[in-house]
Amino acid sequence: VKNSSVMFYDGSLKLSHKINERSKLTFSCYTSNDRFSLADDTTYYWRNLGGSLRYDNSLSDRLFSSISLTYGNYEYRLRDFDPATSFELKYSILYPSLKVDFQLDTQHKISFGFHNTWYEFHPGRLRPGSQLSNVRNVEMPSETSLESALYMSDGFDLSEKLYLEVGFRFSVFNRFG
Repeated sequence: VKNSSVMFYDGSLKLSHKINERSKLTFSCYTSNDRFSLADDTTYYWRNLGGSLRYDNSLSDRLFSSISLTYGNYEYRLRDFDPATSFELKYSILYPSLKVDFQLDTQHKISFGFHNTWYEFHPGRLRPGSQLSNVRNVEMPSETSLESALYMSDGFDLSEKLYLEVGFRFSVFNRFG
């Protein structure tokens, strides 16, 4: 414990620009990084990175739209520094997406749209950490997939104190290899 260390940070940023009375553009991002190290042994790393760009628009007094492009990336790394067994193990997943959403406000609040997320999995890469290490170089093949969804919901007041919202979502997950 004497020579162990811990380091972490988080950061976020959000910028909004009102283009006109009916539309707004918003950019936001987030990052985090964590590192935990045992004395002269193993180091663990985690990292998250995310960002989004969203355009909101009032198409009429009752119909609103929102288009979002998002990006996400998560990864971890594990490292051992003992020369005879030293290694680095990595994993990551990348997941950008597109979402188009509409909302119609009448006596009912109707929402509908679609959402697509592309996934790029890098399930693991093991590499020796030194020339003396007995660890073999191993890399699992990357995989990609696409998740698509259509959705709709309807919300309305049943009484002055009771609101009901019902909806459905149809999702398809396609694996490409």
